[in-house]
Amino acid sequence: MKLAAVFSPALAFAGIVLAHPLEPTRTLQVDTRAPAANAPPNCFPALGFTMPSAVPSSLTNWWCSPSTEYAFVGFSYEVTECQSLTKLRTEFLDIRQRFKSRYVRLYGFCDRTGFYNDIVDAAWRAGVGVQALIWFGFDGTDEWIGRRDTLFATLHSNPKAKFVTRAVQFGSEPLFDWVLNPRDLITQVNAAKKNLSSLQIPVTVSDLAYSFKDLHASDGGPDVLKAIDYIDAHILPFFSTKASIANNSWPIVLSDLNYFISQAEGKKIWFSQNGWPSKTSSGVQPNSPSAVANVQNEQDYYKLLDKRCADLKAVAGGGVGWFAHIYSDNQEPGYGIYSTAGSLKFPFAPKTSTAVTISRSPTDDLARYLQNGNILAARTFILHFTSALSKDSDVPHVPVGSEDEVILTKDAVVNFSQLAVLTCQRAQGDKNKVMRESWVRLCGTYQSRGGILASPEVRAALNELANLYFAIPPPRSQAANPFGDMLSSLFGGPAAAQPTRRMLSPAGAGAPGLD
Repeated sequence: MKLAAVFSPALAFAGIVLAHPLEPTRTLQVDTRAPAANAPPNCFPALGFTMPSAVPSSLTNWWCSPSTEYAFVGFSYEVTECQSLTKLRTEFLDIRQRFKSRYVRLYGFCDRTGFYNDIVDAAWRAGVGVQALIWFGFDGTDEWIGRRDTLFATLHSNPKAKFVTRAVQFGSEPLFDWVLNPRDLITQVNAAKKNLSSLQIPVTVSDLAYSFKDLHASDGGPDVLKAIDYIDAHILPFFSTKASIANNSWPIVLSDLNYFISQAEGKKIWFSQNGWPSKTSSGVQPNSPSAVANVQNEQDYYKLLDKRCADLKAVAGGGVGWFAHIYSDNQEPGYGIYSTAGSLKFPFAPKTSTAVTISRSPTDDLARYLQNGNILAARTFILHFTSALSKDSDVPHVPVGSEDEVILTKDAVVNFSQLAVLTCQRAQGDKNKVMRESWVRLCGTYQSRGGILASPEVRAALNELANLYFAIPPPRSQAANPFGDMLSSLFGGPAAAQPTRRMLSPAGAGAPGLD
């Protein structure tokens, strides 16, 4: 059976939703309810975390522990184009939502006034952290000094900056390019740590193992690793003299990793500039005649890291988190996950760490959140659940409005759950007939197939949600008896008791909202 046939009812429902203007999420209030469950996880930038509506008063309990961030964490992102704010917002949101990234690691430079303010804006909106960069370049000039001062000024002046900036890098590859000698670089690192201490922003140097252990082994290279807060390791096995194909590159990766482990003293290790090219260019040439650059090897390299997820997780300091270098071939030819035409060069859904345990069936938890009126928790739960499921590369992502999407998996319950949350989010009791009709059609379509959604327990829960969000009366448990009710009233007896309906309504002035 073709995939479209399997999912045609869900697609039809998505079409109904898309055919009408979507209303924004409302703040809801429940008349009588149990305390709303906390939505896991609750630290930045964990998957499922919802950005606050206002800037927090402090960084206390803001950042996730690095020990929860291993395997794939995000992308290197070149900024030499000086992307517009609109483009930054769009691509950072794509990085977060499509690829389940936690971080963007900046690469290159843009000297446009206010550019890092735009980075902060886009990161805050998307819910991703940033590894900022002081770019040295390759020619030994001193433009990096002005870039450093401009970045630090923005970090201190923009109130959101310290909440999205995970680290500041000196790079890229300042030791390999002989921009500064190790002693001068250590001086800069220590000065930066002092400058940024009130913002609690760590400082690192982004470079190759070769730069520390070979090129500058005798003039202070290893001492740089002692001075920095994190290890930002460049892992580029294609350039090894032993390189052949990506599937054979783990010994090369492991050799560099073991060196960094030996020098890290328990510090967190990131593979910051990390990948395998799909083609060579004037600046990308192998040092081994056996090294192969093509799309298959680029894909195979990331699959290799996925296969070694357990090894990376076990590394001291909280496991190794790795970035894919780079987001698009438009930023650096051959290394992008996207081609210059804007399409994925290969399916890319790498493993990443998760801070919560996911149940295989979302209905119980989801129903509890919705019955409590907690739309935010329900959205967070289902987004996190779908991000943890493996999905075929040809399974479509159906956009719903400008900010939402439905991932059509092979599990009907998961598909129903996503659509149910989006429909409840847009409910207005009996005032929104489109959403009321959509809810009835959604439940009818999926329950007609049988299975768990047609079970008495789930039917009862869905009837409660229909009443709660759409003011749809629950089905009567027995046949109506108006004559009996009338006789009872005439002879002084009570009429049949009617259940009190729980209601959701927009929160009034001064009333605390759920979300």
